[in-house]
Amino acid sequence: MSDGPTRNWPKPEDLPPFEWKPGDAVDTPEAWEAAEAAGAITADDVLERLGRMAVYEFGEMGPSGYDEDGFVLSLVAKGVPEGSLLLDVHTRDHWPPHVHVKRPEDLGSHGVIIDLRTGEIDEARLPKGIRGKDLKRTSELVAKHHDTLAGYWEAFHGTKVFPEVEPCTLDTRETPDQ
Repeated sequence: MSDGPTRNWPKPEDLPPFEWKPGDAVDTPEAWEAAEAAGAITADDVLERLGRMAVYEFGEMGPSGYDEDGFVLSLVAKGVPEGSLLLDVHTRDHWPPHVHVKRPEDLGSHGVIIDLRTGEIDEARLPKGIRGKDLKRTSELVAKHHDTLAGYWEAFHGTKVFPEVEPCTLDTRETPDQ
């Protein structure tokens, strides 16, 4: 039994060879090499690549992931469907460990971002039209599936997700003498 619909993607050998043309993006190693061989690298290309390298280095969030050389990486996610929502952990994502909770209308956005260590919602990046009760539900779903989502993060990033806990307090109740 399958986990869902499958797609018939072409095999690598069936794809046409890579061909870069002036005006195409220069955001992959192949495109950079081709543009460089054609003498077509511009100052803007260099600045864009340096900007992507900075995003990689300093962990700024964006819709794409970049490698240390400033080239675009495909962001692949593994998720847990829950009704109309999808709880996604991306393979190439920035610290801290977090999950993206997406509604169907959040296509092209990050969705609601929740820190897997603290449960805090990134309120600065909320999608439009999100309501308080939606945020409560997303938090509850992340808590419900925390172990699975943290497992995805660990598998993708090699780091365990340890929830931050409140400091312990001493129990001051009296105990019977023994």
